[in-house]
Amino acid sequence: MLNSCFVFFSDGSFGPEMQSSLEELHIVNSWLTRLPPAVRNLTNLKVLDIDRSRISYLPPGVLDGMRKLLDLK
Repeated sequence: MLNSCFVFFSDGSFGPEMQSSLEELHIVNSWLTRLPPAVRNLTNLKVLDIDRSRISYLPPGVLDGMRKLLDLK
């Protein structure tokens, strides 16, 4: 769970192994204002938790690659 002062992720933040194996991503209590484009590559993600973050907008298509996503908080 990310509970920190991260303010950005680069496109290379999630390596190939993580892209295909990460099932949960919790970005909680974050100063992030938008979902990083790198999350598009998280094809195995089932839970995306952005609770209590400053993210107020999800760009069109940012969740398209997450076909297994079951829970968005």
